[in-house]
Amino acid sequence: MDHRKASKKYCEIRKCGIYDNKGFTLVELLVGIAIVAIVGGLIGTFLIFSTRTYGKVTDEADLQEDAQILLSQMDSYIIDTDSALRYYADVSESGSGTEILKDSLYPGGAAGLTRKWLEIYKTTDTGYTKETVLWTKSTEKLTYKQETIDAAGTVTENIEEQDLATHVTDFSIDLTKVTSLRQVTVSVALASGEKSYGADTTVYLRNQIVVNGEPYTPDAAPVISSVLSVKVLPQTVMMRPGGRKAFQAIVYGNNSPSQEVTWSLSGNTSSLTTISADGLLWISMDEKAKTLTVTATSVQDTTKSGTAEVTVVHGKKLSLGQIRKYWLQRGKSMYIYARVNGTLSGSITWESNPLDLLSVNPADSVTVAGGYPSLDLMNARCVKTEYPGTPLGEYTVKISGIVDGQPYEDMVYIEVVDSPEIAGAGDVVYFDKSNGLDYWVHPGDTVNLSTALKRFDIGTKRSYEFKEGGNINKDSYTFETSGTDDEKIKISIDETAEDGEIYVTVKAGNQWHTGYDSVTIHVAEELDFPYIVETTYFPDQENWFWSSVHCRGPVMIADSTLQFTNLTSGINGLIANTGEPHKLTPSEQHTGENERTLSGVNEFTQDGPGRYESSKILNLEGIIIIDKDVELDAPFICCNSDTVIYIKGEHSLKFKGITTFDGLIYAPEGDVYFEGQAGYCRGVVIAKNLHVNSRGDREFSFMEKSSVMDLVNTLKAN
Repeated sequence: MDHRKASKKYCEIRKCGIYDNKGFTLVELLVGIAIVAIVGGLIGTFLIFSTRTYGKVTDEADLQEDAQILLSQMDSYIIDTDSALRYYADVSESGSGTEILKDSLYPGGAAGLTRKWLEIYKTTDTGYTKETVLWTKSTEKLTYKQETIDAAGTVTENIEEQDLATHVTDFSIDLTKVTSLRQVTVSVALASGEKSYGADTTVYLRNQIVVNGEPYTPDAAPVISSVLSVKVLPQTVMMRPGGRKAFQAIVYGNNSPSQEVTWSLSGNTSSLTTISADGLLWISMDEKAKTLTVTATSVQDTTKSGTAEVTVVHGKKLSLGQIRKYWLQRGKSMYIYARVNGTLSGSITWESNPLDLLSVNPADSVTVAGGYPSLDLMNARCVKTEYPGTPLGEYTVKISGIVDGQPYEDMVYIEVVDSPEIAGAGDVVYFDKSNGLDYWVHPGDTVNLSTALKRFDIGTKRSYEFKEGGNINKDSYTFETSGTDDEKIKISIDETAEDGEIYVTVKAGNQWHTGYDSVTIHVAEELDFPYIVETTYFPDQENWFWSSVHCRGPVMIADSTLQFTNLTSGINGLIANTGEPHKLTPSEQHTGENERTLSGVNEFTQDGPGRYESSKILNLEGIIIIDKDVELDAPFICCNSDTVIYIKGEHSLKFKGITTFDGLIYAPEGDVYFEGQAGYCRGVVIAKNLHVNSRGDREFSFMEKSSVMDLVNTLKAN
């Protein structure tokens, strides 16, 4: 009974489909097999693709590596050749070949070439070696062999041909620049599977050699070198009157011709514009020519010479110099010089606005005996302020006159300030520039300027001021600043801008202390490239710099003084024209004054004081003659731009205080020391040795001031 009940219950469960079956149906099994097949296929495809990709990448990497190794080998074969290189090509695999300089010069073109080879000749004690690098198109191989040959032409040693590289689909040599530049170009192309790779290298030969000619041997007849050409570098350059530039000559030819040349100059209108035996060109301040030609003539073959063209960039016909803005402490004075580039009709008209700051007495200017065509220093005026009478603010000084029959004018800005803590010319903030005060650009160009700080305790935010000159106006350019606290500024010149100048001043500081620096951007359509001012000269001498010296101006030391051999007579003429020097006495060493001014013509003789002191400020003006070791000692030492200090013999001059120097120091045999906490020199220092020792992290800066360089050239001329 129980059995029947259980069987009946089983049947009912089976009819409802609610029974448990642990196996797979046929359909389920087929679906599972299909899924496994699909996944396996995808994995297999991925593995095959990855393998192929890896193979291609590996092939390409191998080709690149093989090409670089091959080119490196070719470089090592070629670079030391001292006899000859001969390059052959042929359209057959058994012909003797045709000598060519490069593939494209093969008769009929390079397309059908099937064999090329380079023969490399190097001299030995008894003859020469001949190395042959051969490429054959049919085998795509590059092979190498070497033969040692004696003076009689007999092969004494032979290295059999061996493979350099395989899968080389092309190989070529270019010898067209061997004679002129000693350059050989080697090109190779390699292929493997679906990948190909091409590369080339330029080999710079160490020796002048014969190209596609008979190699010479030590035991042969004496080798006679020949000159093919002379090249002068740089070939084109722009310079100003008063500038200098060193030129270099390279003599090209066969068998190492002599590099000795004779330098000459043509096109100059001034006898003071000269070029030295070493190729150093000096352009006089009175040079009127627009173009000069520098010529280097081979001493070995005087029929061969090379030239360089010098474009002389003349300044304005009437100018107040490069610096467009000055800061002047109320109660102080300064000189402003007008430079005439041409023939002046009548006299220069001077104006200052809004208040007359100019001395009406021309005797306040500096006079140089004999005058000078490009710079008459009678065209100078003293800008004087009074404390507290002169109002604070910005003033303009304007000049006008007729030069070469045409009216001209120029203007500078002077800001009268009351704070003695104003620091000019980069003592707080400065333009980080390598070319002095000037940039020369075309209309449409962009000038990117960067500034840097020397002091961070007075604020880091920069501000910029712009002035325009010539035909430039405010619509001629745009600017934008960027970087931390506006440390960078981009100035975009409009394409329609006419010739003129943009004067940019950067300022940083607070109500107690302000610093500034300035640059001049010259916009000129006719310039072919920017003109770079070169003013700093530092030969290897024993000059001591115990500070961070920032050199951006005319500092000339030691060997450069040889270029100023006639400067002494010019200074003596200046002294004679100004009056008998006052010989200082020991009692004048220190008078107890807070502020002292040494003006006129003064001389420190052997019997005079070795020190000149002030409790606070020492002002130097006029001419100072040093005939013993002298120390100038004051917390602040100020030298005006008309100051000329002449140090005789091997004596020294020490500035022991914060010094601002705008004049000329001439010490052809002596030493100059700047030993203050900080300072700047915007003048010219010509000395045998220069020593700078500032304290702490202060810096001493050398800056360019063109008017003083004009004074130097004036004194040279007289």
